[in-house]
Parts: sequence; C-alpha cells; structure tokens
Amino acid sequence: MVPTTAGWLGWQRAPAQVDGLTYAAIAELGADSDDCQTLAMAFQQQRYVSKSRFATTWLPGCRHAIDQARARHRQELRQLDQAVDSAWQVVQTDQQEKARLAKARREQLRQAMSTTSSNGKEADAGEKNPPHQQRSSAQLSQQPLAKAQILKELSALSDLPLAYTVGQPSGLTLKRFLACLEVAYPNQGYSINQADGQLTVRALDADMMRGKVLIESRYSRVWDTWVLQLLRVQEIIASSAKDRYHLARNLLAGRCPPNNPPQDTP
Repeated sequence: MVPTTAGWLGWQRAPAQVDGLTYAAIAELGADSDDCQTLAMAFQQQRYVSKSRFATTWLPGCRHAIDQARARHRQELRQLDQAVDSAWQVVQTDQQEKARLAKARREQLRQAMSTTSSNGKEADAGEKNPPHQQRSSAQLSQQPLAKAQILKELSALSDLPLAYTVGQPSGLTLKRFLACLEVAYPNQGYSINQADGQLTVRALDADMMRGKVLIESRYSRVWDTWVLQLLRVQEIIASSAKDRYHLARNLLAGRCPPNNPPQDTP
C-alpha cells in the first residue's frame, strides 16, 4: 500500500517519536503503556495504523503515560534532593558536634595539665624542707617507679639520658621519664615501635584527671642520648623543642625524682 493510497483510506505510518521521545526512551522513562507499545510495535514492523484510532486513542494515551512518567520522575528527583539535603544536614551537625567535643576535650586537657602544673609548684616549694625529708619523699617515689610496666616493656633497650634538644641531656633517663608518666597517669597498656634508632611509645587510655587520653612520645637516638622529638597528649601536640620541654614539665609537674647519681649505682 503506497502512502498516498493509505492516506486516502484513512491509514498512516506510526510515528518514530512521541513528544520528542523515541520508543526506547519512552520505555526507559517508565511510560511503556499499551498505547505506547502499540505504536512502538507498528513502527518497528513498518505497519500502517488507523488515523482515527491514532488521533483519538493511541497518541493521546501514550502522551498521557509520558506525562505521568515525567511527573513521577520529577517527584523522585524532589525526594532525592530532600534526602540529600537531610543527609548533608546530618553530616554538618555531626561535624559541628565532633568539633565541639574536640574543643571541650582540649580544654579539659589544658585544665588537667594546669592543675598538674599547680601541684608541681607546690612540690617545688617542698624542696625547702630539710634534706632528710627530701630523701624520704624520694624513696617513697622509687617504689611505684620500680614496678612500672614500661620498664619491662623496654628491658632490652639501653637506658640513656633523655634530652629535649641534641647535646643537652636532662636529669632523667628515658626509662625514668616514661615510668614517671605511667605512675602519674596509669594506662591500659602500650603500643611500642622501635627501629633504626627510632622509638615511639604510645600509652593507651592513660588515666588523666578528666578522662582517658592517649599519650604518645617519639625519640631518636643521638650519640648517648634519647632525644624527645614529639610529645602528644590526645589532640595537644608538642613538636618544637620548647613546646616538648614545657609539655613534659607540665605532665610531670616536678614529681619525677631524678635518676640516682652514677656513684650510687653498683
């Protein structure tokens, strides 16, 4: 049947598109109704369709299905946007809460170390006591230090003087310093890494006045000393020599007795 004759008889070719959409796009949109399927089949088979049914049934029905599918798609997009907005609000709220908690935690740590420092000043004032009182206090301090777990953990390590900067050893050895930290802030164990003259000691869940914290210290062996390279208490990190020195003093607060003089050792 030639197109001219078909037109005279009330027949026409099925269109290649409806509302600017191919039949594949219509199916992907979710508007694959009976009317759209009828037109798609006729187009694929290159068949003629009734002009009257095309105009009154198939084309309007397919367009209606497309409109409904587009409306559903717009609604789904709005719901997706709302879900994304809600999720983003949750993320922002969570980040704000984490920042608030971290700030509060840092403030608690500062207050705890400030309190410890104040106690240290009182301990320093006690140095004016007679020498026999000082010796008695030091002897009492030796007992818990000798039982510190860190001494067992580092039993194979050379106990060299601790230094805050290269060439300036302090009055403490490395093990005495770590033992004093353990006695002052009892912890739930250690994570220790040692290799090539480098040492990292992490005291896990150390019991500070206002809660559990991580105390991490890193050292490098330089000549006959262990040089403190980094000291960290939870979010507070001291990396410069001056900051390491002050943070260490605040933590110990004058309560850590120096090592015995060399002549007193066997």
